[in-house]
Amino acid sequence: MEIPRWARSTPANLPNWVRRGIVTVPDELLTPSELAGDDGPWVAVHVSMRDLNHIAGRRAWGLVEAMLVEPAVATQFEAAIDALSGWSTTRWPGDPSDYYTYAGEIPWSPKFAASIMRWEEEPYRDRLELPGVGAFDAEIVTHRFAWESHHSTTNEQGGLLVPSRRLSEAMGLLGSPDGLDHVDADGRVAARVFLAPPHFESGHALFIRRDVLEGYASRLGREVVLMVRGERQPDYELVSSRPRWYLNAVRSNADEWAFGRRPRDLG
Repeated sequence: MEIPRWARSTPANLPNWVRRGIVTVPDELLTPSELAGDDGPWVAVHVSMRDLNHIAGRRAWGLVEAMLVEPAVATQFEAAIDALSGWSTTRWPGDPSDYYTYAGEIPWSPKFAASIMRWEEEPYRDRLELPGVGAFDAEIVTHRFAWESHHSTTNEQGGLLVPSRRLSEAMGLLGSPDGLDHVDADGRVAARVFLAPPHFESGHALFIRRDVLEGYASRLGREVVLMVRGERQPDYELVSSRPRWYLNAVRSNADEWAFGRRPRDLG
């Protein structure tokens, strides 16, 4: 798939770009029909990428995050995100992390997610609040493989996302010999992990096959929504000098961009 760069050179005026620059996240990234030859359709349950434009002196980052919510919330989700004065004005869930689980132990090992579930009964669920919606429960479907590279000189892939333990157990997913990908009980690829395209500075992504994701959501009486958000920033040297126009943009959340989507509305 073609993902246009996010730190565009237009408009040429940097303050105008920080406040009003266009960041394009194509539907094909959110719900691709196939991934590297594996038929879907798929859903981007987590995408985190940074784009740096050295020549224009600007960078942009973005995050796609899938959540499971009640159908009544899902119908209002897109409008509620549009009504926010800035996505940072409300809290969002974080991914539980595993620092000492080997990649080959995911998802079958009892140690996978055990450390956090020892302290939190529902580590994938959170209570959120949005304008026009009020407070609601949301569940994320991801878990961070946070292996730290200083534990091994042969493994530097910590920080990538895998399906949550709850989803993997409910849908009978198994680990794949190909890294952190998952397969279903029939051996068909059910979850795929990728690094960002080379024209982005950094990033990674987790996609889950749509029938698997929606099947899990249906069991819970929930629906899938996608929260897409990020920021437009000057290059770090300019940020460190803290120009007044940039501080004003940050204080008013004008540097932020966000939108909500339902995969069912994307075809």
